[in-house]
Amino acid sequence: MVLRCAWGTCNVDERYPERLQNGVKLILFPKPKTNLHKCLRWIKACGRPHEQLNIQRINKHKAVCSKHFVGGNGPIVEFPDPLQADGSAVRPTRPLRKRTSTFTESNPVSKKKKLLCTTDIEHGEDVNSTTETETSNNTSSGNNISIQTEEPWISPFEMFAMATELHVSREKEKQYEATICTLKEEIKELKDKLSSDDQKPSFGVDEVIRREGKLKNLFKYYTGIVYLRFAGLLAFLVSDGSSVNYEKGRKDINVSLRHSAY
Repeated sequence: MVLRCAWGTCNVDERYPERLQNGVKLILFPKPKTNLHKCLRWIKACGRPHEQLNIQRINKHKAVCSKHFVGGNGPIVEFPDPLQADGSAVRPTRPLRKRTSTFTESNPVSKKKKLLCTTDIEHGEDVNSTTETETSNNTSSGNNISIQTEEPWISPFEMFAMATELHVSREKEKQYEATICTLKEEIKELKDKLSSDDQKPSFGVDEVIRREGKLKNLFKYYTGIVYLRFAGLLAFLVSDGSSVNYEKGRKDINVSLRHSAY
């Protein structure tokens, strides 16, 4: 596996050790399948044209030099992404925002509370004051209960990169559709051409006469005589009202022709 740096115009390649100086290391790109958002951030930071570096081109050979990170020693907790190749400022990574939600317990009165209320009534104490006290205690304790949930944060740059990828995919889809339409038209033209070839007239006297307008003495080329003499000869050999019939499928003639050829 040969690693190459994909950051900006860097040409570091581990096949050339002279380019890896001062302890520079090559750090693999995040995998799109397991860490898509981080991979998109790295692609944007590298600043290369889309046709050179995109999600489809991320493989086991793509990496970034450790010198292209803050501090020059690779990613750290505050700066896990490479420096921006276009020279823009880099800010520390924002921690995941935590959403808090409060609620008040609305559980029914437990058996213990019912027993206390019954005991207070027997001793003549004020039930309303006891209930108000318990309610205020429940409210105050409920306000202190909170649920912390982690919510993934997507930066505007990531949204822009994803929108760009979607736009490129749609453009490619349109190109594929146009190519398919063109191929369908070509197939239709070929079919029409084949059907027109099948409908061409068979070779005969009429066809030779028709083509003799463009090719002079074509009839004489095939028969050795001009058409007028051919017509006179045909009238002499074939009487009016009769026609020349050709027998097809005679096996004895085909067999005799084969033997004569040998």
